Amino acid sequence: MAHGIVVKPQTVTINQGNTILVTAVTGEIDPEGQEGFFHRDTRYISHYHFTLNRHQLKYLSSTNLNYFISLSHFTNPKITARDVTVPEGAVAVSLGRIAGRGLHEDYDIVNYSD
Repeated sequence: MAHGIVVKPQTVTINQGNTILVTAVTGEIDPEGQEGFFHRDTRYISHYHFTLNRHQLKYLSSTNLNYFISLSHFTNPKITARDVTVPEGAVAVSLGRIAGRGLHEDYDIVNYSD
């Protein structure tokens, strides 16, 4: 039986018409990289970074549902703010993106902690 190695892409790309979004698999855009939000060969967004209470989210997975829709999943690290601690993995974050005549994003955030 042959075993193979599957190499996953280091970027997520969605597009429709002249609109293209290229991000790291984490959904972010590095200003030093080639990622960005483009329309008709113009780069409109060159840096995109998101956090939860200034904490970097833990990337879980991402997939393209089709050529113009992507869905990414994240969870939280342990977060302590004031007198409250949110345990690691207690918050689920989903990021849905649709490219078309612009870019539409939906963040769904669910807190499973007490």
